[in-house]
Parts: sequence; structure tokens; C-alpha cells
Amino acid sequence: RGETILGGKLQNYWDLTKASAASMFVTVCFGVLDKQSGVFTYCSAGHPPGILRRRSGKTKVLETKNPVIGVFPDQKFIDDTEGIEPGDVLVLYTDGVIEARRQKELLGEGRLVQMVKDMGSRQPNEIPRLILDEVLRFSKVLADDVGILALSLDRLEEAA
Repeated sequence: RGETILGGKLQNYWDLTKASAASMFVTVCFGVLDKQSGVFTYCSAGHPPGILRRRSGKTKVLETKNPVIGVFPDQKFIDDTEGIEPGDVLVLYTDGVIEARRQKELLGEGRLVQMVKDMGSRQPNEIPRLILDEVLRFSKVLADDVGILALSLDRLEEAA
């Protein structure tokens, strides 16, 4: 697979990182969800992988293959796709979620995946607050930014 549409857009951020501090790099996840087909096309550059909770209750960590932006000048960024069906929930988050600490212990991706799995049939609009509450119970204090987004085709159809 070669560079694709979303990945090509991420290449534009290289100029931004070089215009800033010499050691600056950026993590980004850029995605487009086609509401008709349910295809989520995304390009993640060093950003934590999304978590997809299927209607069946199974969870899947989305693949990410790209490095951060700002390290390799000629890096090509590759898109990935994932099918999302009604009843599935996609959770995207920043690294501040999984890097939350309790002393020397990180919350970690494994705990977050289990949280998402344990939420069962919770609605997407409830999930970010529930995850944040669990992160704060674990860590008490956040040392990094925390962003959490949860969405499903069901909720998009209601909003249309």
C-alpha cells in the first residue's frame, strides 16, 4: 500500500513541525466515517489506536502503522480502513488517557480496552465521561491532556 488521501494530508504537517522547535513532533489521528457504508478511513501518525467495541461485545484495537510527524522528512503516511456497523462503538482518545499514572504504574492500553469492553451497551454519549471517571479514580491527578471521543452509526443516524 502506498500513501493515500488522508495520509497525504498528514505529510503537510511536516512543514509545521520544522517551523517550530528543532525537536518538535506531533501525533495525529485523522479519520472520515462514511455514514452510508459504515467504512471508517483513518490515518494515525503516532497517535494511540482507536478501540472498536462491536455490538457482539468483542473489542478490537485498530491498527496503526505510521510514526509521529516531525521525525522522518520523507515519511509517507498510510491510511487504514475499518467497517463499523450499527450497534458498534468507536472510541478515540489521546495518550493522556493511557499514560495516566498511579505512582510508577501506567493505566495502559490493556486497562482501557477492558473498560470499553465492560461498558456493554452504554450509549456513545456516556462513554467519554465514564472513561474519564475511571482514569481519575486510577490516577487522581492528570499530568497530560485527556481527550475522549465515542461514536456510533446509530447516534449519527439520529443526528441526521
